[in-house]
Amino acid sequence: KTNYNHIHYTANKFLDGFFMNLNGKVSFKLKSEKAGEELLTIRYSAGYNDAIVLFSVNGVEQEIILKSTKSWTQWAIHTLPVTMKQGENIISLRMKLKTKHCFNLDYLSRKISK
Repeated sequence: KTNYNHIHYTANKFLDGFFMNLNGKVSFKLKSEKAGEELLTIRYSAGYNDAIVLFSVNGVEQEIILKSTKSWTQWAIHTLPVTMKQGENIISLRMKLKTKHCFNLDYLSRKISK
């Protein structure tokens, strides 16, 4: 779900709903003109503690840790390289555990390698 109860996010709202929610998941469809490595950037807030997140690209899952921002009004950036296939790619984020140590998502962006 979207929300606007914290400050310093970049658009009209941010995505939340991961608090104590093992079923909370967000997915994005990204098209790539060619297969190859790209950098994905996640702008997030993790106000309680580090958030252990399961991040997947086309069903290949890896655990990432979004470091605590110490407050829900502070935001941070986590960048990671991913391998994209030509055509449609599905990017997903979900909590590994049912916990209050979760995150809010401001945006996901990409940098395509040439």
